[in-house]
Amino acid sequence: MRVLVIGLDAQVLDPASESAERQLAYFEGLTADIFVLGPGKSGEVKLRENVQVFRPGGPSMLSAMWRTYQKARHFLRTHDYDLITVQDPYLCGWIAFLARGGASVPIQIQDHSAAFARSAFGVKEIFKLCQIKFQRS
Repeated sequence: MRVLVIGLDAQVLDPASESAERQLAYFEGLTADIFVLGPGKSGEVKLRENVQVFRPGGPSMLSAMWRTYQKARHFLRTHDYDLITVQDPYLCGWIAFLARGGASVPIQIQDHSAAFARSAFGVKEIFKLCQIKFQRS
């Protein structure tokens, strides 16, 4: 199984971090391409043969969003993914949805903020309309 991950935790770029260790445990026996959304220097780290981390980066959050979208879109077109998982329903969720294009890869949203417990901006309803699955963490 191959998973594309979009998240905000830049600590995963440090192989000695708890974040990196947690990602390795999550994806034991799977292949994962992890994209870190955020401004800063671009880079990539291979945590293990089957787990790679990419930060497209950029001078601003807007440029980082664009670069992450472009790279995720490229990977979705050139690799066969079984799942896209994102760590928030807002920035990461929308980037995943747009990058997925017409592909039938399911999107899983990890709700760490209880965003789906309240009806903020109709997010829950929009994702239901788009047939995106989410789970509470």
